[in-house]
Amino acid sequence: MESATALAIELWNKALERHQLCEHPVLGDKVLELAIRFGCSSSDAEFVVLVKELNCPLLTFDHKLLQLFPDVALKPGS
Repeated sequence: MESATALAIELWNKALERHQLCEHPVLGDKVLELAIRFGCSSSDAEFVVLVKELNCPLLTFDHKLLQLFPDVALKPGS
């Protein structure tokens, strides 16, 4: 069992190394401000802040996000 745990930890660390450069942190104050202002979850607000910073669309089937953020939220296939 220990070897399986050690292998899992090793693979986890390798995955973290590979994806570390792919992360794009966003400022928490922007996220909270957006979440409070629009009444959405902080995770939804984080995605909205992220796509605005990256200047790309947010593809979602979430009706609330599509209504609240029509400037960035798009339904896939539309």
